[in-house]
Parts: sequence; structure tokens; C-alpha cells
Amino acid sequence: MKPKIRVQIAFLILLSIFSTQLVHSQIFQLKGNVKDEDGPIAGISLLINRQHVGNSDRIGNYQVSANVGDTLEVISSLYHDYQVVLKDTLPQHIGLQKKEFQLAEVHVNFDQKRFIDSVLSLAFSKLENIENMSEMFLRQSVTENNSKTVLLNEGLVTFLLPVLSVLSIKDGYKQIKMNVIESCSSIIDSTGDIIYASNPQIRLRMGLVPDYFYRKLVPYINHVQMKTDLVSSIIDINGVDTENGLSINYSYLIDRNSGALKQIKYYSEGLRGGDFFFAQFNYEENRLISVLSSAKQIRKKQYFSTNDELFITKANIKKPEKWNFNERKCGLHQYINENGKCDSLVAFKVRLAIPKRSFF
Repeated sequence: MKPKIRVQIAFLILLSIFSTQLVHSQIFQLKGNVKDEDGPIAGISLLINRQHVGNSDRIGNYQVSANVGDTLEVISSLYHDYQVVLKDTLPQHIGLQKKEFQLAEVHVNFDQKRFIDSVLSLAFSKLENIENMSEMFLRQSVTENNSKTVLLNEGLVTFLLPVLSVLSIKDGYKQIKMNVIESCSSIIDSTGDIIYASNPQIRLRMGLVPDYFYRKLVPYINHVQMKTDLVSSIIDINGVDTENGLSINYSYLIDRNSGALKQIKYYSEGLRGGDFFFAQFNYEENRLISVLSSAKQIRKKQYFSTNDELFITKANIKKPEKWNFNERKCGLHQYINENGKCDSLVAFKVRLAIPKRSFF
């Protein structure tokens, strides 16, 4: 083979490799929709490379940032898992297959809605209902257009939880007293022009007193179903809050043997404008142990997501003389003056095996 031809072949090989790497590293906006045999599915969680990046809207459509070569996943309690490696930038229209469940025999003898209400009431009544002190690892961030993190804070917070009856009253979330022990900011927005409306006290309250929020949902329910297998019961509730202009979906996962609450997934979307709020509450032994939430706002064609990740543990700690958290300040970014070496924060993350960021 002539030297000139060998050089040309080598150049073409290098060009091919470079082009492939360029395609795999190019971020694009992946669009598509999610549906089953009955039609579009709202509020379905979408993951890119095991990280939550968004949800389908009320007509099943979604738009998330991705790279060619990424793995797109959809995981749902009611449907079989879906997974695909993105080979190009074409829309991904996802058809989910419903799981087969064995309906509980008791459905034959009881009105379904009344029975579901009693199952939820029992699960809510089992939740721990004593005043106690706890510690929490809190991670908060803002993401622009599903890809750029403009603010990321991590903090260790001590908080006092009153009994649930106190939290159930109007503005009861303000009764959760919080103290920021340590706060570390790894990314700070340089422009100062970001949307940040995250309040961990409200997130905690939603997970600690789900009965309060369920009762507020009841007048707007237009569809409810319950599925069971040998391990769990799944209650799925849909409704339209016409007063506040919201489409709402709740999904409750309950241990079939004990009747204990294991997980709640909540999704609401504005009927006008496309803003949404997603939250996942996880429970163990009738205690709230973690909260993952994401609220998306669309402003001037820019997408901003404010996100909270809370991981909770009981602790035998001394009550602070003064609570330094102001519920009106909302985010940890208000406490950057308390930054330190973050040694206790690192130790806390190791002790609780805190995972990497779930949303990004």
C-alpha cells in the first residue's frame, strides 16, 4: 500500500473516532411521550444514567437533557420497568406494559373507595407521633434547562418535630424548628438571578402528615384504583383541583402484611403554564426517612428546577439554645456564612451512606 493511501486511511479512521466521540458528548433535548394501552400517563419519573431528570406531563409528554449513549429508564410501581440506550437524538415514544396484580379478595365485599380510604387511614395512623429531635442531611439545588446546575448546597440540620396534630393545623410547618449545623456550597450562581422557592419544612410536613394532604385531595378525586400482590398494595389516585388549577396524582405503596406505609409519590401539574411539582417520600418502620422533590418552573422559555433531597436519622442531641433557621428564608443558600470545613457533614454522609445526587 502506498504511503499516501495509508495516511488517508489513518486520517479517515481518526476522523471517524473523533466524530463518534463528538456525537456521544453532545447534549440534546430528548423529547417523547409515555403511554399505556389506555392512553397517556402523567407524572411518570424518567431517569438518565440512574439519575432522576424529569417527569411526563399530564398528556404524557416529556423533555429532558441527554447524550447519545446515555441509558433512559422508566421505573414505576404499576408498570414493568423500561430501559433503552439512546442511539440517536430521535424522540423516544415509550409504551409501558401494566404489571399483573392479584386483586385482594376483600374488594368483592366492600365498596372500593371506602375500602381504600380505610387502608390509607390505617397506614397514616401507624406513623410515629411523638415529639422528637432528629438530624437531617439536606441537599438543595437549582437546575437550568434540565442540565446546568446553577446552585448546589449541602447541609447538616438539627430539627425538632412536634406531634402530628400540631403539624396538621394551618401553617403547621412553621412549628418544625430547624438549626443549621453546617452548610457547604459547592456551586454558586454568579449572576444572582435564579428562581429559588424551596422550603424543607414544607417537604417534611408533607411526608410526616400525609393524612392532612390526603383529606385536602379527596374533594377533587375523579379516579382511584388499588392493586395488590403478595408483598405490597399500590393505591393510585388521580384528580383535578379546579380551585388551584392543578392536575394531581398520588401513588401510595403499603406493606400488605403490616398495613404500614412504605412510599408516597406525588405529582401535580398546572393546567395552564406547565409548572409541576414532584415528590417522593420513603418510610421505614413507620418513620419518614427520606424526601426527594423537584419543582419545575417555566419562565421566558427557560426551565428552572428547584430540588430538595432530605435524609433523616434520629439522634440523641442537645436541644440548641437558639434556632437559626427562618422558614421565610427557605434554602440553605441563605446560610453561606456558616460554611466551615464540613467535617461533620462528611462524617454524617458516610454514616448514613448518603447516595450521590439523585436528580442530576
